Amino acid sequence: MHFRIKQILLITLLVLLLLPSSIVMSKYVSKIEQNGRTEIARPIIVFEEQTDLNSEIIDKDSFPLEYSFKIKNYIDDAINEVDFHYNIEIQGLEGNFPIKYILIDENIDEEMLLKESKTDNFQISKDIEEEKKYKLIIKWDKKDGTLDNELNLRIKVNVIQQKNNKKGEL
Repeated sequence: MHFRIKQILLITLLVLLLLPSSIVMSKYVSKIEQNGRTEIARPIIVFEEQTDLNSEIIDKDSFPLEYSFKIKNYIDDAINEVDFHYNIEIQGLEGNFPIKYILIDENIDEEMLLKESKTDNFQISKDIEEEKKYKLIIKWDKKDGTLDNELNLRIKVNVIQQKNNKKGEL
């Protein structure tokens, strides 16, 4: 019996010694200082004139006028790294000018719908060279009439960076 008590005591002692060794209470603090350098994506969008209207003297005999331009996402060997949406806005044709204008997408040879002198939004992608060609045709709308003011034509390209989220929504 004495032997049995020694065994129970030994087992209890071993359990008490081994039990706390499996539970470790400690605190580790680790501080890592890092300096990093990263490059930001390069947005590239180029408006390139093919025709210069400003060098011409414009009167009613000058019409119809054609103004060609390109929008592209690359310069030399550098290409756009960000997806964009853009629209084209025609400015400077407001007022009492007896003229009409038509914007043509030369890539598909189709007239573009303008709402309040703006086109819908179009996408220009990253990492793929894209070049969009357009032509603005300005026509004299009346048989008689004069240009009493200067024709101050401006083509504005409004660019919006597309957010890159998982759903692909803007």
